[in-house]
Amino acid sequence: GLYLMFSNNAVQHFNHANGFPSDWIRCLTEDREHNLWVGAGSAGVIEMRPGIIEPLNPPENWHGSTPQSTTVARDGSIWVGSEGAGLYRFLNNEWKNYGTSAGLSNLYVWTVSQDAQGRIWAGTWGGGMFVQQGEHFVTPPGLEKVNVPMAATLQDADGTTWIGTANGLARFDGVHFTS
Repeated sequence: GLYLMFSNNAVQHFNHANGFPSDWIRCLTEDREHNLWVGAGSAGVIEMRPGIIEPLNPPENWHGSTPQSTTVARDGSIWVGSEGAGLYRFLNNEWKNYGTSAGLSNLYVWTVSQDAQGRIWAGTWGGGMFVQQGEHFVTPPGLEKVNVPMAATLQDADGTTWIGTANGLARFDGVHFTS
């Protein structure tokens, strides 16, 4: 389940036993309004705000896969990487699925982040890293031959992309990939 720990040492536990949709939590992110977005395995994505817990799933229910990662972009869109159905965007109450026709050669998107330029990055499980160009995704120059499983990304303020891979931590400065 999910445990929320507060500064006053109070703990709140959410799980199946007390009505939460899932005990399997894959990822968390917080939006600018302090809502939590929880990737909860087969339960999909759950929005949590005071007094409200609301599942949020695309009409085709992730094509049978599970959400793996989520990020909230500065424009308020929710981006969700899935285990086998590519990348999803939820914006203005509409879902859009990005798959092979959008440039993703691997639909196992295990990490999603946004860089300082507002672009979405999608790291896959063994299929490389992709960066958003409009409504399409491309492999960033310098990462064409990097196909290690990527499970986490962090964009820092100076433009460096930090990547948690199956081989350990890596750094991509826009030109060089260093493990």
